[in-house]
Amino acid sequence: MRFFALYSAIVLVTGISLLAEVDNNPLSVGNTQSRNALGRTIEATSHNPALLGVERAPRGGMAFPLSNLGVGAWSDKLALSPFNRYWVDSLKEGSALTTKILKKSFDLEGLTPDEVSDKLTKELAGGVRAYTGLRSSLINYAWKRFAFDITTHFDEEVHIPEGPLYMIFSSDKGLLRGNTLDFSDFRQDAIWATDFTFHLGLPVTIPALHNFFKLRYGAGGLGVKYVMGHSVLKATTERGKLTYNESTNELEVDGEVKVQTAGFGFHGPWKLDNPFKQVGLPISGHGIGVDLGGILYDNHGTMVINVQNL
Repeated sequence: MRFFALYSAIVLVTGISLLAEVDNNPLSVGNTQSRNALGRTIEATSHNPALLGVERAPRGGMAFPLSNLGVGAWSDKLALSPFNRYWVDSLKEGSALTTKILKKSFDLEGLTPDEVSDKLTKELAGGVRAYTGLRSSLINYAWKRFAFDITTHFDEEVHIPEGPLYMIFSSDKGLLRGNTLDFSDFRQDAIWATDFTFHLGLPVTIPALHNFFKLRYGAGGLGVKYVMGHSVLKATTERGKLTYNESTNELEVDGEVKVQTAGFGFHGPWKLDNPFKQVGLPISGHGIGVDLGGILYDNHGTMVINVQNL
């Protein structure tokens, strides 16, 4: 009896771990490697279209609207975390949020102000990169060999040069006499788009591959994706420097920033209007993509090949 209880607990924990495991592919937030290899057919549009051709996979299904939501934040140096409650702290006081992030990122506890400045000067050399993204499946439906999905997604990546950071946090490389702060490598990229995906999968038999890999069954899939672009922002600094003029007691900025924007209310004198004000959801660009997939499998193993967003 004890053995049966222990065995049941192991099976339960293993099953939960397979369902809750975080995928290391940012395009498949919220799903697992175990499931997207031979998973549910409704995952074909977000993973491998060949899932529709696998005989033993469930032949249909529908995800609840807005239930498949993924949000991510990443930085090469800053410890960004959703548990920092950015949306709450930023409403209270921006400086408190900045202090909280810096303390978590660079272990500043117990240091004197001079030591904090020295450590931040060292750590922030070369600038900081940060990424934020969000994806949500609005409609996801699969039936037999066909699947359809509508997903909207937003992605933004920014690189902040060391110059502006030194101005704020460094006591010896900031705006002192003779120092010139460079910000010529600033860049920002952001895009918001909605994808309409149509996938078809079928059982496939290729004797040479089955014999070589010793896997009995096979499936292949093809997906066509229409991309409806809502907005894009691309900003880069062609040249830029900031110096302190001691004789005039003024900050002198010399730079050139190239900005390209489309959609989402960015027009005219940089006025952000309500995008739903006149024409509803703006469509500022169109694109097309292709997904390809193949699976070889049997009761002993699985081999998967997958090409997305070609």
